[in-house]
Amino acid sequence: MAQPPETMSAAAPPQTGHRAAETMQRILEAATELFSQRNYSSVRTRDIARAAGVNIALLHRYYGTKKNLFATVLASLGNEGDEHYGRPGSRERSLHIVRDYLSADAADRERDLRLLLRSAMDAEVSDIVRDFYADKFHSLTSSLEGEDRESRLFLQFALISGIALTSFLLKDAVRGSLDVADICQRVEKMLQEIRNEQDVDKKSRAD
Repeated sequence: MAQPPETMSAAAPPQTGHRAAETMQRILEAATELFSQRNYSSVRTRDIARAAGVNIALLHRYYGTKKNLFATVLASLGNEGDEHYGRPGSRERSLHIVRDYLSADAADRERDLRLLLRSAMDAEVSDIVRDFYADKFHSLTSSLEGEDRESRLFLQFALISGIALTSFLLKDAVRGSLDVADICQRVEKMLQEIRNEQDVDKKSRAD
């Protein structure tokens, strides 16, 4: 059976400007969905091109190999609204992420987590996943001060990651019965201690 014209492997005409950017975004979105649904090794570039509705030659032109495309997918993960809740690593943003994972509408975050879990055990890209986590970790060190900041950041990172994983694995009925406000209040106290922010908060209230 002949392939649809848009996904045939024949050389694709070059694209420029807005059209090229739009095509790259469609490829990225399709790849994100497929990598979250299936193991890395079972996703073919042809599958991604078909899901994006583009010529496979364009996929290779813009992203090169499947592994390079996967790395780009990882770099794009994250919620677009996070920047409204303080700088990366801040207590405010960490609490926002916790609330998101515990909410009834955490589909995008769960998709990203599912993608990471599926890929972390794949020998071909596990190094990319580990590098991604390492980069995330080190990019947040500036959010803390003090000689022990890496130890405290590790605890914060582990706390948020553990909550994300636990909420992801819990059945909806169990997660729906949780007191999210109470959990967030307790998490905030933990973050205050980890980040050595108790004294700052007391001073702010006194002022």
